[in-house]
Amino acid sequence: MKNVELLLKAYIEAVSEPTRASILMEIEKAGELTATQLAERLDLTPNNVYHHLRVIKRFGVLDEPRVVPGSTYVEKYYRLRAELSEAFKDPGWLDRAQQDLSVEARQAFWCAFAMVAGQLMIRAAKQYQAMDPATWQETVLQQPTGMISLRELGPSQYQENLATLRAQVVNRPTEDGEPHQYVLLIAALPGIWDSPRTP
Repeated sequence: MKNVELLLKAYIEAVSEPTRASILMEIEKAGELTATQLAERLDLTPNNVYHHLRVIKRFGVLDEPRVVPGSTYVEKYYRLRAELSEAFKDPGWLDRAQQDLSVEARQAFWCAFAMVAGQLMIRAAKQYQAMDPATWQETVLQQPTGMISLRELGPSQYQENLATLRAQVVNRPTEDGEPHQYVLLIAALPGIWDSPRTP
């Protein structure tokens, strides 16, 4: 268990930079990806992706890539270590892994994930904007778990929203027995509406 805890802490370090976080989230979602696929998904240059993959490898959170020889090139498929994928099934892993972080490390982690959330929102906006209204309605509005809200919440409103979200996610039936996939962005951001501080 100690090795897994160290691996989770290394993962938090690895994702404490937004581009690395985006790369690792894409790999986790897809199972395995090449640098070319990552570049296309994240709108980055392949060289930029290779640079970040080299840094990520130093944290020890990726398996050795699966190598597939082509006629004139070799394609490498990157995936997370199996121990990480298994550890992520425990909903409390993040709280435990953050316990011993320094304030600076935790700050970097929060900032990176706020930036990744912003990137995901921009990606969603571009995808929705490219849809015709009928497709957008079918994709977003007719899904019982599709919701968007940007406002300040008091403690009771926050609890009510969480209860509604939980009920919809847990109680939504599956047609084919496969678990549903969700992208969930919940932001509790103290001070976000405050006036910027002047030096």
